[in-house]
Amino acid sequence: MVFMQFEQLDANTRIELHNKSIDTGMGLERISAVMQNVHDNYEIDLFKEIIDYTEHIVKVKAEGNAQFSYRVIADHLRACAFLISDGIIPSNEGRGYVLRRIMRRSIRHAHILGSTEPLMHRLLPKLVELMGNAYPELKRAEDFISNILEQEELRFKLTLERGLKLLDEELTHAQPNSCLSGEVAFKLYDTYGFPIDLTEEILKNKQVSIELESFNNKMQEQKERARKSWKGSNEAKTDTIGFKLHATFGSTEFLGYALNQR
Repeated sequence: MVFMQFEQLDANTRIELHNKSIDTGMGLERISAVMQNVHDNYEIDLFKEIIDYTEHIVKVKAEGNAQFSYRVIADHLRACAFLISDGIIPSNEGRGYVLRRIMRRSIRHAHILGSTEPLMHRLLPKLVELMGNAYPELKRAEDFISNILEQEELRFKLTLERGLKLLDEELTHAQPNSCLSGEVAFKLYDTYGFPIDLTEEILKNKQVSIELESFNNKMQEQKERARKSWKGSNEAKTDTIGFKLHATFGSTEFLGYALNQR
């Protein structure tokens, strides 16, 4: 519960709002948890059925460390399906890169569970069964979503295996308490799509760490390149229109703190 009573003007000044309010901050999933008498968002019917269905396919109990992987897969499956139904395609920049990162995180967790074949597209029918009536765009785009999920997973499984091979080669002569160079860690991330946390997890078992400063520097350089690339995209042109409107008409003044207009 958030009780909104004051407006903070600066670091030392607060004034009372004319119209005070309460924000429960619950969201639909938390409301569902209350209505279904469960104590966890992932125990509500939507997620539980997806997790149970995944467990049936993978044949690994959803308990212990595996439980987290199942939850990631269920959550990310839903996110990916809706993003793809909206026309977003996995890529290396912009929104497509966000989708790719989400997908690859879920694929990594499928790998952790021991799934050797593409998994996400096999789970999609269950998601569509559960949410397709409320969101008919999922039904309309089901074949398209399924194809994107399968192809992306096939691609990443290839790079995942190659990345593991490269990492094994780098660790051949590694001593306990040594460091993997940030350059190698970045190559795993950038060339093979290897999540940094997966690299860290593998290295932890061998008592090897990563030169994170070097890795972060490489990441920052990549972000700068991506930012420059984005500025030349159509998305940037959309923002330019917004700036022109702001220059012409000025800012919108919010009156809700003082007035109660309906």
